[in-house]
Amino acid sequence: MYTSRLNILSIILFSAFISACDQSKEDEFELAKVPVSKITTDATTAMLNREEQPFLIAPMVEGLNYCEKAMHADQTSSDYQYCQERNFSMTAELSDLLSKLEPSGAKGHVQVGYTYGIPVSSLYEKRHGEWVLDTKKIETIFNNIKSVDRPVVIYPFMDHFDSSSELAKELAQDDTNLMLLSNGKPPMDRYFDSSIIPYTLSTDESIPVNKYRFEGFRAIIRYYNALPDEQKQRIKAISLAGETHHMFENFQAGMGKFADIKLTDYSDRSKAGFREWLKTKYRTIGDLNTFLSTHYTEWADIEPPSKDIHTDKLTDFSEHIDSYAHGVLPIFGWLWNDSNKPLNNIHVYVDGEFIGQADDHLNRMDVYQALDTLEEPSVGFRYDLDFSKLTPGIHEIQVVASMGNKMYELTKQTFAYVDRNQSTPEKAAITSNNLDIEPASKLEGLRFYIDHPKSLQDVYYNPLADLWNQYRGHQVENFINYVWLQAINSGAEKSKLFSHQIPTYLNASWNTILFATDKSVSEQSSYLPGVTLYGGSADGVAAMKLFPTLNSGPYSMPEFHPQQYKSKVRTYNALMTHYNTSAVFVTPYYMSIIPEFIRYSSPEHAKFLIEDKNEQYGSHYLFQSIVEAARM
Repeated sequence: MYTSRLNILSIILFSAFISACDQSKEDEFELAKVPVSKITTDATTAMLNREEQPFLIAPMVEGLNYCEKAMHADQTSSDYQYCQERNFSMTAELSDLLSKLEPSGAKGHVQVGYTYGIPVSSLYEKRHGEWVLDTKKIETIFNNIKSVDRPVVIYPFMDHFDSSSELAKELAQDDTNLMLLSNGKPPMDRYFDSSIIPYTLSTDESIPVNKYRFEGFRAIIRYYNALPDEQKQRIKAISLAGETHHMFENFQAGMGKFADIKLTDYSDRSKAGFREWLKTKYRTIGDLNTFLSTHYTEWADIEPPSKDIHTDKLTDFSEHIDSYAHGVLPIFGWLWNDSNKPLNNIHVYVDGEFIGQADDHLNRMDVYQALDTLEEPSVGFRYDLDFSKLTPGIHEIQVVASMGNKMYELTKQTFAYVDRNQSTPEKAAITSNNLDIEPASKLEGLRFYIDHPKSLQDVYYNPLADLWNQYRGHQVENFINYVWLQAINSGAEKSKLFSHQIPTYLNASWNTILFATDKSVSEQSSYLPGVTLYGGSADGVAAMKLFPTLNSGPYSMPEFHPQQYKSKVRTYNALMTHYNTSAVFVTPYYMSIIPEFIRYSSPEHAKFLIEDKNEQYGSHYLFQSIVEAARM
C-alpha cells in the first residue's frame, strides 16, 4: 500500500533538475551493467533454524469471504451463481491458488501458506436494533482454516481499514469513535476505492467502537485457544490490530507533505490523556513551566499546540506546531552512484562542524520510477537534525558524500532558526573544517537531488510541541500493547503475536510526525515486531540497521511487495534476504481468488496483484520468486 504514497511533485522537480544539469550527457549515459547474483539461501545461512522454524510465505488473499457475502446478493447475479456452484465456499479456489505456488504442499525450509484477513466489525449483525457478535461467522472462519491444509496467519484488523461493514459505517457517524483534527472534525478519507475511518487510539472500552472491536478480537482469540492442538499448530502467527498510527489530511498522497499539515488527535479524550501523561512525566506544574518557559497555574489549562505560526494568529508561542516545532529539521534527498568510486558515507555539517552521517539505503520509489536506467530504489538518504540544541540564528547546512578517498559537496544552504520572540536571526559563525571538498558536479556518474529542506527554511522550536508528539507516539504504542494484552489474556501464545507497523523513516521523503510510529517499533515493546516493507525497503538492509529490534529476535512482514519491475533477481533477493535473517513469515500483498469476470479493483490497486501475468510493479517477478523459493 505504498506506491501512491509518493511525492509526485518531487518527481517533476528532480526530473527537471536532471534535465537541466545533465542534458548534455543524457543520450550517451548508460547504466553500468553490474551482474546481480542471487543470494545464497540454505539451512546453514539462516539465523533461525529452518528445520524447526520454516520460512512462511503467507500472501494476503482477496476473496476468502467472497461467497459468504454473495449468499445475500441478487440470486440472478453472476457472483451469486458462481458461488452457488461452489456451495458458497472459496476454500477450493484457495487450495488451488496455493498449489500453484507450492504444488507438493507445505514442506521444507520455505513453505507457502496464506494470511486470513478478518475485519472485526464484520463479525457483527444487527438484531432487534442492537449490534450483536455473530459467533457463527467466527466458526465459519475457523472451519475454512481447518479445511485448507496449509499454514496460516490470522489477521484480525480493527484499524482505519475496517470500514466496509454496516457497523463500521454507523460508527463513523459518531465523532466519539474517531480521531479529530484541531478544527474538531475527523479526517475522513479514501484509500484507492475504499473509505478509511480514523478510529480513536484510546483503549477506553466505554467508547462504542472499542466495545465492539475489543469484544470481537477477544472472541476470535478465545475460539482459537479452544481449538485442538493439531489445528492450533496450523495457525503460525497472529497479526495484531493492523497498521496503527495517527491520521492526517490527504491520507493517500500526503505522506510527504511538510507545509500546512493537519494532525490528530485533538479530541477531548485525547487532550485529557495528554494532561495526565504530563502529570506523570513532571512532578509539579512548576517543573513543567520551568521546562516550557510558560506560566500555567492548572493542568487543565494546558492545551496541546494546534496553530501554525506561519498561517495562524497565536496568543502564546506555546500554541505553535508544524512539521519542525518539535525541534527536528529533516535533511533528505537521493543519491545514485554509478561512478567508479565507492560511496563510503554521506556526512552532514552545520556551520562547518561535523554533526553526523545520514542514513542511506532508504526507499525512493519515485526516483526508481522516474529514471529508467536506475536498477534499484534504495537510493534515498536522510538525516534528522536536532536544531533545538543550536543557538537561534541563520545556520549553514553542508551535505558531503565521501567517495573513495575524496569528498564531494552535494549541497550547501542555510536555514533560519527563529527564537520564540521572533527576533531577527543573526548569521551564525562558520567554522572552517579545512577539508578538501570538491563540487559533486565534477564526478561523472553521480546523480543526486536534495529534496529538503528548502533554502532559508524558517523553523521554531516549541518544547510543548515536542511533548505533544511524544505523547502521540505513546498513544500508538499503548494501543498495540492493549491489543496484545487482550490476546494474552484470551489464551494466545506470546510467540505468535506480531505487530503490523509502518516504519515510516525507511521512506526518506515521508513526514514521520504525521504517523507518530517510531516508538512502536522498538526493542522495549511486549509484542514481536511486524513491519510493512515495500519498494526499496523490502530488502531489509535499512530496516535491520535502523530498527535493531529486527536483529534481536523473530520478526515478520505483514505486508510485503518489492515493486521492483526491472529485475527478477532483485525481487527474489528481497524476499529471500528475510529467509536468511530471523523472519517468521512474510505476507506478500496481494493475491486474489475472485474470478476475473466478477473481480473489481481500481487500476492503481490492481498493480499490486501478484500474478504471473501482471507485469506492473514487478508483481509477476514476485509470483515467480515465491514459486522458486518454495522449491527449497
